[in-house]
Amino acid sequence: MELGWMRIATHDAAPMSIAAIRDAIAQTEALGFRQIHLPELNLNFLRHLPETENVRIGLDVSTMTKLPPRALAEKLHCAMHKLNGRLVLGLHLDATPQSRIASQVIETLLSDTAPRPLQTDLPMCPPRPEVLVMPEAGNNADMRQAAANGFHAMSPAHQSRSCLSRHWPALVAGATHATRRACPSHWHVARCIYVSENPAKVAAYCAGPAAAYFRQLSRSSGIEKGAAPIAGSVQDVAAQLQALRARIGPFGVLHCIDPGLGMSEGQIQRQRLAKEVLPRVNGNLPISIKELEST
Repeated sequence: MELGWMRIATHDAAPMSIAAIRDAIAQTEALGFRQIHLPELNLNFLRHLPETENVRIGLDVSTMTKLPPRALAEKLHCAMHKLNGRLVLGLHLDATPQSRIASQVIETLLSDTAPRPLQTDLPMCPPRPEVLVMPEAGNNADMRQAAANGFHAMSPAHQSRSCLSRHWPALVAGATHATRRACPSHWHVARCIYVSENPAKVAAYCAGPAAAYFRQLSRSSGIEKGAAPIAGSVQDVAAQLQALRARIGPFGVLHCIDPGLGMSEGQIQRQRLAKEVLPRVNGNLPISIKELEST
């Protein structure tokens, strides 16, 4: 299992400075995170990024729809080359015009980078960007369609374990229908996670930033019973994550939602997740992820 970090734009959280964004990206690179999504990241900011080789950079396409789809696709194509193919396009599934335009942009971009037969007299085809589908409703049909398209899919943080347990079968069904391979590494599960041995800090997180985030979600998606934060000591958080994975299936990326933590607190949480929690979780996985990457 790998880690992702996704900061959510909230009314209470102050925007991150350029220096703070650079520090966060550099830290996720050093800690081995798979990817990072920050609301402040946009195409104009890419020139400020620190040098990285592995961590993927997530951009929310729905916030960039003022340009015509073709022009935006060309800008994203340039960004993809700047990041050496480590660009992740976040696609929200809802009924807004921005979502429809974002879908057109991604379709245009992917059609321009469609795989071609390998021939010695032609240059290699440019890499395709990674698309992370982030359905607000998180229903099974969305998951099936994402897998059929070969996209990554995220199970929302507001859904209960019983609902999430139906997502892996839906992903397998969608991939199988499209004669694709069902990959756990394409399945992202979002959760609010907080690590601390201090019960007062854990309670403050659950009643503060996490509660505010869930209230924000409830206005559009509704919160299901059982969609509480995962919080506590290293041992408690690792045990809860192991139980979650045993209950819902072999998700490959745990996306940690940052509901507005301070900059220093965010650094501490990323450090503890990567260095203390993840080794405990991965050390107790009964089956290798690679063994499950088949339909």
